[in-house]
Amino acid sequence: MLTKARAFVREDARVTFRLGNETAIQMEQPVDVVITPFVLDLFTEERLADVIIPRLYQALKPGGLWLVSDFVQTRNWWQQWLLNAMYRFFRLTAGIEARQWPDWPRLLQQAGLRPGEQQTMVGGQVTTGWWING
Repeated sequence: MLTKARAFVREDARVTFRLGNETAIQMEQPVDVVITPFVLDLFTEERLADVIIPRLYQALKPGGLWLVSDFVQTRNWWQQWLLNAMYRFFRLTAGIEARQWPDWPRLLQQAGLRPGEQQTMVGGQVTTGWWING
C-alpha cells in the first residue's frame, strides 16, 4: 500500500511516509496525520488506553488529524455473531490479542481528540471518519 501511495504523490516534498507500530514513532518529529485502518479493534481496551492511543496521540501535531476505519459494537444479533466469529478466527490464525470490541471512539475522546465527520457502513458495523487533535 505504501508503494501505491508513494507513486500517487510522486516526489512531493510535503509528504513523508512512515511505517511501523507505536514503538517506532519518533517523538521529536511530530506528524500531521495518523491513519489506523482496521487496527484499533485488534487490541484490548486496556492496551489501547494505556499504550497505543497515548503514544500515537503524543506524536500527532496540534490540529493534526487521526483517520480511522474500524469495526464498532452494534446491537444487531447477526452482526455481533459475525464479529465474534471473526475475532475467534483471527485469534487462532493471526494471534490478535483482542477478544471483544474495544470502545475505541470513547478512548480517542478520552485522549483529547474531537470527532470530525463520521460515516457508518455495513449496517452500522463499520465506522470511518476523522478525529482532530485540539
